[in-house]
Amino acid sequence: RARGMDEVACSTSTSSHRRRNSHRRDPGVERSCVNRWCFWLAESDRFQDTALMVVVLNAAYIGFDLDWNDPNTSNISETVFVVCDNLFCGFFTIELVIRYLSYPLCTAKFFKCPVMRNWNVFDL
Repeated sequence: RARGMDEVACSTSTSSHRRRNSHRRDPGVERSCVNRWCFWLAESDRFQDTALMVVVLNAAYIGFDLDWNDPNTSNISETVFVVCDNLFCGFFTIELVIRYLSYPLCTAKFFKCPVMRNWNVFDL
């Protein structure tokens, strides 16, 4: 029986997802409870989709901030911009900490992983 396109796309995306994130899997290393939870969260599609959505929202916010954050002409309070800046900064800091803690040997793997090294350093 021939497989449908949906089945092929599903199995391909699942296997590529496993290969893509295999750099964090190290079966010989004992993981703590926090490490297992951060690994599970960082690997979840919902977490990755949420991070992407916040990046897009942050880009749109930066454009809004450039146009409307002028204390002389804007009727929007400076506090709104400060709160938004801090919310985005807080989210990105939490995301980075979760991804950092998802590696078995945090510092060594996080900065030396051949698959994700450039992205991890860029995010810092």
